[in-house]
Amino acid sequence: MKKYAGLLPIIAVLWLMGVLAKNPEILWAIGLFLLFIIVVIIAAKRTTGSAQTPPPTPKPTKAVKQERAQERGERATIRIEIRPTLTPGSDKPQTSPAPAATPSVSTSAPGHFPEPGLRSQARWIPYGEEVTIGAFKVRGGGFYVQDRSTRDDAPGTVIRSLDVDPSNPDWNGANVGYYPTYEGLRPNQRAAFLAFLDSNRKNPQIPSYCLWLLYYNIEHRLLTGDPGVIAAEVEQHLAAIRALQAIAIRTSSSMDNYGNGLVAWICHHYPAQTARFETAAPKPPARQWDEDINRTLGRVIARGGPLPPDWAFQCAYLRHPKASNATWSAVLPEMRALFSRAYRASYPAGYTPKPAATRIRLEYRPAARAGDFHRVVQTQWPDMSRVDVPFRPLVAMLEQVLGTLEPLRKARRSSTVNLMGELAVYPLTLAKVRPPEQLAGLATAIQAHHQATPHQGFVLSQVFDVLQIPQPEKLAKKDALAASRVMALLGYGMEPDPRFSGGVSTGKVWVFTVDEPAAETPTPAFAAALIMVQSLMGVAMAGGGVAAVEREAILQHLASQFALTPDENARLHAISHWLEEQPKGLGRVESKLKLLPTKDREALASALVAIANADGHVDAGEVRLLERLYQTLEIDPKRLHADLHHAAVGGKPSGIAAATTAANRPVPALLDADAIARKLEESARIQSVLAGIFETEHPLVISETPADLEDDSGDEEDATNAPTEAGALTGVRAEIGALVTRAFPTPAPCDRTQWDGLCSELGLMPEGALEEINAWAIERFGDPLLEDADGEVLIDTAFHAEIYPAAAPTPSTRSATGAPRL
Repeated sequence: MKKYAGLLPIIAVLWLMGVLAKNPEILWAIGLFLLFIIVVIIAAKRTTGSAQTPPPTPKPTKAVKQERAQERGERATIRIEIRPTLTPGSDKPQTSPAPAATPSVSTSAPGHFPEPGLRSQARWIPYGEEVTIGAFKVRGGGFYVQDRSTRDDAPGTVIRSLDVDPSNPDWNGANVGYYPTYEGLRPNQRAAFLAFLDSNRKNPQIPSYCLWLLYYNIEHRLLTGDPGVIAAEVEQHLAAIRALQAIAIRTSSSMDNYGNGLVAWICHHYPAQTARFETAAPKPPARQWDEDINRTLGRVIARGGPLPPDWAFQCAYLRHPKASNATWSAVLPEMRALFSRAYRASYPAGYTPKPAATRIRLEYRPAARAGDFHRVVQTQWPDMSRVDVPFRPLVAMLEQVLGTLEPLRKARRSSTVNLMGELAVYPLTLAKVRPPEQLAGLATAIQAHHQATPHQGFVLSQVFDVLQIPQPEKLAKKDALAASRVMALLGYGMEPDPRFSGGVSTGKVWVFTVDEPAAETPTPAFAAALIMVQSLMGVAMAGGGVAAVEREAILQHLASQFALTPDENARLHAISHWLEEQPKGLGRVESKLKLLPTKDREALASALVAIANADGHVDAGEVRLLERLYQTLEIDPKRLHADLHHAAVGGKPSGIAAATTAANRPVPALLDADAIARKLEESARIQSVLAGIFETEHPLVISETPADLEDDSGDEEDATNAPTEAGALTGVRAEIGALVTRAFPTPAPCDRTQWDGLCSELGLMPEGALEEINAWAIERFGDPLLEDADGEVLIDTAFHAEIYPAAAPTPSTRSATGAPRL
């Protein structure tokens, strides 16, 4: 080239001369000459290059070979050189030491399966198998390995001949393309990938290129491998895909989309191996009807049979217009539990929706973009995404559930409602299947107490501790109702309960299990049986106590006589233990006994005498109490001794009278259950009469006003507006008496606004007046008279007849305006 360099100045000079002479022919001549020179130069260069021969490569000496072998032996393994400060996160890949040098594995080793599309000898490493990559050991399997790179390599295939630099693994994936390949990685990035393969593959900080390279291996295996061999590996492949998705979901949704599509493809091609794989509905429920939901539901319906409860809820949840809204997320667990309970109750055998006529079409494009492995297949899974009719019964059921949970939803979304407010609206039907989480500790304590000492009182202070409410020195009715509500949510009833027995606890309650949520008010049959139990316990306690055998037999026959439910019978048992430990006066019972018609009082007296005499002994205390009850029933007490004698002679079986022990000592008489049953059968009409008393909206009134004063004449208008004299409530201030009579001319509730206005007129404090009246009622009757609830002041209808006889007005006691005469 240098010898021709001198021609360039000559050519330049000639060209310049031609330009100056403005002669075109000279320019053409110079151009042709220049082209000729260039062709000559190129030809000379090629000839020189082909003539040269490469110098012979000297063979390495023995010393060089030893030096290279020593260098390979001293090369650090991935396990040793990957420093903890360079691994991502605290959960660094699990490793194992490797020997200094290990022989390479032959490509014909066990586990090799030729793959179509890979003309090089790549082999699949089964899950759990250990393989050697150069001087490094990698455990775990689930990927391809080959010795050299070829044009047909799968992107994730590990190539042994490529360099690996374990001194500084790249856990960030710098400058890795969108479609990574093992061959395209840097040596330190290959070290990171091999370390990931050798770990438990659960580290959430692993870079995405490592995840995708492993996914490419699994994908290629499933799409190109021998179906007969892959059938035995399906479960391992599915588990590996889900593990990769669990890590990649933090950074990208692509792995989720590709993985779900590949899983669906596997489930279609290997139905026997995937019959039960992930057929459960997602938890929490999906809020969109996406492809994954549609494919899985299609598999479940195509399999045949009714929908499981979780899928029934998922379908109703997605089809309901508002259930999946964020406003209902506050009660989502309760929504699922309550729906499942209703679903099992409505469809004991399950609900089978009609399959849609359209079938799902699967289409999968490999993520690796290697080879022509695009898959399209028509399945037999029904496409339920566009049909609504099969799910309408489920949507209607969910609508009822939402109506039940609406108060609870509002309470939880409110910033002013406390725990007690939330428990007050917690559905009892829901508590049966999902008790409130806040009461878990209390439930354990109650269960332990009930199992160990079922007949002893449970201290209520534990309930108030859970409610974060300071226990009052003296429980009011509202406090007892709050405790009763908590007990009901845990599946227990308690006594005393103001709604049933009418009493208020002094610090302890007797608990019992209930099969169904208790009603808010007692049934007429229970109310009638309650009077009998209270009368019976009064008679028994007057004799010094009641034996356990007496209690059980009496309650059993009362339950059968009054047709009580098991829960009501359990409540009577609890009441009997409460009355035994904390005896109550019979003032309230006596007031109710006075309501009995005369013809039924005889039957009740006969039953009480028989029960008192059933244990073969009636002491003086029992006699005195029976005399009192006789007077209440307006029966001549002089008959009592004759009735007791008749019951003792006619009611006791002869077998009990003749029974003796071996020492010729008489056996203590036990309760004669048959005698009690006969006496109760004689008074069967008592139940209907007592039930009628509690069913009547306005209780019967026994007026104690003399007949000659009932028609007391006077100005009706003045009488209507004038307050009742304080004599109507003996033992209270005149203002209190006037307040009660003006607020409750009838047993109907008094509006709280009206109550406050009356108290203001009379110079009384509303809350103080309530407490003073109830204190007077407890002292006289043993129970409070008034209750403040839901913006109204309620009066006990049974007491109303005694303190205010004018509650049942007659035409002669009404004014022209229709108001009762006071």
